[in-house]
Amino acid sequence: MMYRSFIFAVIVFTSSLLGFSAVSCQMLPYQQQIAITAASSHRGASAVKEIVEDAHLNSLVGGLSSTYNLIRLVAENADAVTNASTLTPALPTYNVSRLCMDHTLAILKAVLEKETWAFQFFDAAGKLPAGLLEGALIWPGSYDECRDIIAVASRNGSAAQAPMFHGKYCMATVGIPTNSTVPPAMIPGMTSESGTNIAYGLCVPSSCTEADVTELLYTVMFMLPPTVVQVKNVSCQEPTYWDGRAIFALCLCAFFALLLTAGTLYDVLVYRFLTQQVEHISAHDDDGPTDFQGGEYKPLISKNVDDATTRETFIQNQNVFLRVIVCFSLYTNASKLLSTKVTSSQLSCVHGIRFLSLSWVILGHTYVFSMGLVGNPLRLAATIKTVAFQTILNATYSVDSFFVMSGLLLTYLFLREMKSKGKVSLAKFYFHRFWRLTPAYMLILGLYVSLFKYFGNGPLWPKDGAEYNYCKDSWWKNLLYINNLFPSAVPGNMCMGWSWYLSNDMQFYIISPIILFTLYKSAFAGLSMIGGLVLIHITSTAVLYGKYDFPPNFPADITDVQGFTLVMEMFDKVYFKPWCRVGSYAVGMAIGYALFRSEGRYRMTKWQVVVSWILAAGFCLCILYGLYGYYNGNEWLTPKTTIYASLSRIIWSLGLGILIFNCVNGYGGMINSFLSWRLFMPLGRLTYCAYLVHPIIMYAYFLSRRQLIYFTHGTFVIYYMAFLVLSYLVAFVLSLTFEAPMMGLEKIFLK
Repeated sequence: MMYRSFIFAVIVFTSSLLGFSAVSCQMLPYQQQIAITAASSHRGASAVKEIVEDAHLNSLVGGLSSTYNLIRLVAENADAVTNASTLTPALPTYNVSRLCMDHTLAILKAVLEKETWAFQFFDAAGKLPAGLLEGALIWPGSYDECRDIIAVASRNGSAAQAPMFHGKYCMATVGIPTNSTVPPAMIPGMTSESGTNIAYGLCVPSSCTEADVTELLYTVMFMLPPTVVQVKNVSCQEPTYWDGRAIFALCLCAFFALLLTAGTLYDVLVYRFLTQQVEHISAHDDDGPTDFQGGEYKPLISKNVDDATTRETFIQNQNVFLRVIVCFSLYTNASKLLSTKVTSSQLSCVHGIRFLSLSWVILGHTYVFSMGLVGNPLRLAATIKTVAFQTILNATYSVDSFFVMSGLLLTYLFLREMKSKGKVSLAKFYFHRFWRLTPAYMLILGLYVSLFKYFGNGPLWPKDGAEYNYCKDSWWKNLLYINNLFPSAVPGNMCMGWSWYLSNDMQFYIISPIILFTLYKSAFAGLSMIGGLVLIHITSTAVLYGKYDFPPNFPADITDVQGFTLVMEMFDKVYFKPWCRVGSYAVGMAIGYALFRSEGRYRMTKWQVVVSWILAAGFCLCILYGLYGYYNGNEWLTPKTTIYASLSRIIWSLGLGILIFNCVNGYGGMINSFLSWRLFMPLGRLTYCAYLVHPIIMYAYFLSRRQLIYFTHGTFVIYYMAFLVLSYLVAFVLSLTFEAPMMGLEKIFLK
């Protein structure tokens, strides 16, 4: 078994590690060490020694054209090695299954017989790519070719026998330690304290398990000094079968499909019936049928009432069951989602800001989520220094825009409710928010966790889904909106990592009544509390940045692995935490109060308008492009970084708040006209679901890719536009089939 392991290890090494060996072996002064030292004259040890020495492995690995020759040399001497009884003690013994070994030898024999399927095993394996010095450290090979291989027995002049085995694709990760004798210049900048990882594809017989492949790789590593490479991980793509959670998710989808069908049919039939009745009545009697009430005749169906009102009135008179069914009507929900009707209480410019902010989020995520799959990441380093790329690096401020709008709308609508009714029911206040966010949130989370692993396949596809342990240990944190309070670096602590925003928003919403009731009764006391929140934001951020010496944003050098590690720690300790994000929400509350007091009629002089717009533009542009010097070599010391991090989100929020205030009070001009464009109204309604689903769409695409992405801005613009459109299309379906029905049910429950 030991000898067979060695044979297969050489085959794997020459076909899949060929490129890596060209990088490592040629740079090492120990090419003679790769031959196995023979202390005895036994035929088996001598055969192995002759194979390696005669093949001149070091020189063969240096040329891609020598692969076949080396495979042939090993295969021709397979019997000599297999029949040997002993080898030098220097060759270790590894546990590889007998079936895997037998199928491996079948591949070797088929190579000698020039069987096409046998050569496909080597053709499908990953090899040294072009652009290694640009950071191409993933060598996937051909996933589909490997999976399509069917190994059959030799024909021997007769019909082919039944298939012996199939090809199985595995992705192996090996690490080059920092103390490796491989020169750092071979992979510039891609090193850290632990070293550099290289991932490459292997095509092995379907009978081989991950443990088999791992053991064989350890055999390969025996041929190299331990300071050169280390096996980190092996992951093989196995057939995927429907499990219980997936079947339950599909049954849930079928149940909602049934409700949607029933609700739509009932609604459409009722609507058409009423319309026909109105038309029939109008044709025969101008006043329609009448009912005697209070000494006068009144029409049962007034011609002055539009169809929608008539329909709503009819539905309100039905029993609860029928009203619940109608909540799932695609006809009604689509008309509401696509409506562009403007009411006097709406802040029209918010629709445009909401859509543009999410578009900015998707733009940033398009670049960030793909970063590990870019085949030329070092070329991206020069792009980061450009002025235009600052809008992508600073896309995190789009989230602060949402915090501003959330605090603004909450304060504005809450105070209007207090003014008109004199009170606000806290039970309804909290129930509305929880019901507004949670059903769609939990449905998408459940479907995502249960079904994602069936969405696609590929060399990088996570065979158990994109979430750790199917979120078994963390789903309840999402349900309670507290997942942002736990360390995100711990596996399983944060399910749907982008949902941290929802937890922050809910936490701000929970504490808001204390401030809002105070603000309604005393402007000074309420604004002082808002100022206190801003102070908490600034202080907590400054303390954490000063303590941990975080960078102001992503590292200026994208190859700085240690810098990215520090950024990830910053996200965990600062970016996700409510005490470091509440400042933007507080600014939004202050602007909401100002809008409530002004009622859209605040008058400013010409110079006040000019100054306010200069401030709004200056604040936003200062933050948007303020790190240009940092990304072009200017060193930022801890004090400067701390001040910037503590104030930047407050300044951005103030700039956006002034813009909204000017637009609502009639000083927005063309900017307000654009942001209030009616097309933004339905898009704004879809923003919540689009926010929830767009990372899932990106994961499904990027993780199912067969090859790496060659970075160009043109390529990423196309990706961005595709993700933007697809996210809103999926959001429309989800809003139509689930979010809108839940909002309709809320009205029934609260009544």
